[in-house]
Amino acid sequence: MITRLILSLVGLMVALIAAPADGESQTSRAPLRLLAELPLPGGAKRFDYQSLDPSSGKLYIAQMGAGRLLVFDSKTDRVVASLPGFPRITGVLAVPQLHRVYASVAGRHELVVLESPALRVRNRIAGIQFPDGIAYAAGAHKIFVSDEFGQRDVVVDARADSAIGVVALGGEAGNTQYDP
Repeated sequence: MITRLILSLVGLMVALIAAPADGESQTSRAPLRLLAELPLPGGAKRFDYQSLDPSSGKLYIAQMGAGRLLVFDSKTDRVVASLPGFPRITGVLAVPQLHRVYASVAGRHELVVLESPALRVRNRIAGIQFPDGIAYAAGAHKIFVSDEFGQRDVVVDARADSAIGVVALGGEAGNTQYDP
């Protein structure tokens, strides 16, 4: 049987779901079944973006209401870190190639750059009115952060961890994506 990790943050649980194996009939039973429920710390607070680092199996979860960045190890099925100090964290993006995790911290109007796996803060990029979604353009070595209230994307040099410009969007943008 193939096992998939599917996050269900309703009820503050991470649910491990089993999918039918190849050739197994889906008509004889439901296509997914619950294997386990794993409680997450921090109480009934709002969650926002999540990002998986497939190389380490770490899932980074923005716990917006609690102002925490949760780190869930999908290999051991447990929370390995619950980092405080991220007021109104919205976006989060793991970039394994750079050994970095980026977090949009709306409560401080900044993008926080963390080293992974140590989770040590490398830099804080201030001046973003409401940072939200984050995208990485590998070929250009740039991070793009949507600034909802600023109606722009802030462009960050991923090698220097510093803001280098903006892209005016002419309206509110809560998310940003990069398509190579």
